[in-house]
Amino acid sequence: MIVAIERSRFIYLYKYNEISVDANQIIDLTIDSIIKLSIDNKNMVVESFNKILPVFEQDHEVILLEIDKSQIKIESQIKIYFNAVLSIYPLTDIGNQLLQGKINDSFIIRKPVFEEIIREVKLIRSIELRNLAASKILDIFSLNIDNQKINLVEKSLMKIISNTNDNNNFDSFLDYLISYNKTPNNVPDGNIEFFCKIGIIVLNFKKIDESNFYKGPFYKSCLANRISVDDKSIFNSYYKFIESNDIELNQSTEKLKNNIDFDNSEIDIFKVAFFFLAYKTFLNKNDKNLDLLKLEIEKLIFDDENTASFVLVMLGYAFSFELLYESLHNLNKAPLIRIDASNSLDEKLIYLENNKKDKFTKKYEERKDDIELKDNEKSIVSEVISEPIVVFESNINKENKDFSDLTLFNEDLITSNKKDHDIDNEITKSVPELLEWLKNHKTRSKNAPTEWKKFIENHLKYGSHSLVDIYKKVKSEKLESKLTKNMLADLESFFAK
Repeated sequence: MIVAIERSRFIYLYKYNEISVDANQIIDLTIDSIIKLSIDNKNMVVESFNKILPVFEQDHEVILLEIDKSQIKIESQIKIYFNAVLSIYPLTDIGNQLLQGKINDSFIIRKPVFEEIIREVKLIRSIELRNLAASKILDIFSLNIDNQKINLVEKSLMKIISNTNDNNNFDSFLDYLISYNKTPNNVPDGNIEFFCKIGIIVLNFKKIDESNFYKGPFYKSCLANRISVDDKSIFNSYYKFIESNDIELNQSTEKLKNNIDFDNSEIDIFKVAFFFLAYKTFLNKNDKNLDLLKLEIEKLIFDDENTASFVLVMLGYAFSFELLYESLHNLNKAPLIRIDASNSLDEKLIYLENNKKDKFTKKYEERKDDIELKDNEKSIVSEVISEPIVVFESNINKENKDFSDLTLFNEDLITSNKKDHDIDNEITKSVPELLEWLKNHKTRSKNAPTEWKKFIENHLKYGSHSLVDIYKKVKSEKLESKLTKNMLADLESFFAK
């Protein structure tokens, strides 16, 4: 018989001589019998291995033990003893290599014999996790989609993940769209990038060398319209593009669309392609944080629920639950996760920017009766007063945001600082002053000095900086988790002196 077990649990078996295992971890057949059965009924063996294998990410994390059945003991649970283990079988050849140095060299380790079966199991589990991600996203946004459309996406993903670095079996535009994962140098920045990528993917789909794309009218039209199309909002950029008055752009776009074959007439595949590529790129650049895309997704849902549903299913399958789990748990408001918006760095930036605006307005009000402003001074004042408040996308809908990873300040510290220190955002500190503060500061965590010094030297470098400048850089460099609550709170006090 064989037992599937985590390598870490096997160490306990070796150390304490016995462990209990579940019946679901066992195939009560000899190695030879399983090999023979896999020839006659491979699907049955794959199903059995999918049942007995614990969850694992790397092939060395689980091993297969060949057990002398006469040496096990069945009570309330099945007990196996170290002396019952005849040999160890790694899952795969890669798993075998990774086991080196992680397991006692004196153990008898056989060559893997079920590698093909394990590969099938991993494929099944990967699809299950991708389907789970898609289902969770649809549930969160209260969307439905018919199984035929889900099957289209799943069919493409099966081809992609089962044939790594090989697109010879791709036969649909969707295959090429979901698998496309590069940005050529000739593609311009901004949201026009995603329209250009659609053009390149069409050529890949048609088996035409993509270098031809840069010679065509669609690419030239995209370049000519990149500024007028670009917008901070992905949604707005799409409609600026399709509602453009540029005749050549419209004609070349229609010609491009006519070259896209798709199996479902209910889906606007050009529109789907744009939003999928844009959302996918955004998530890759923002730690797979779906919450930052929430407003964009809601705009698309309101505009076109059919497209939104299909795009979200594609995202779920493309990224899988393994990569989106944190974001999905946050969006789903899991009860274990603490939501404390008042302690976020986003909130601090908004507070400081508001404070800055209020101070300027107050100063202006105090002076306006005494000073006659010239025309150019009026325009300057107007421009400063209308300066936009910094609001990160993640903070626009606070009720749906989990800030557990962004929490930097204790509520007491914030309250104390607001009460005791009226921080003037016009106050700046030079780099030498900041380094001196760092040198003399005593109540920080073990790793904080290194992170602070690296941050100051790499990201501030020259000149003087306000508190809000520093917070923005901390946010943009994603150092919230490295620079502790107390350090950042004490930084406020330093600026308030």
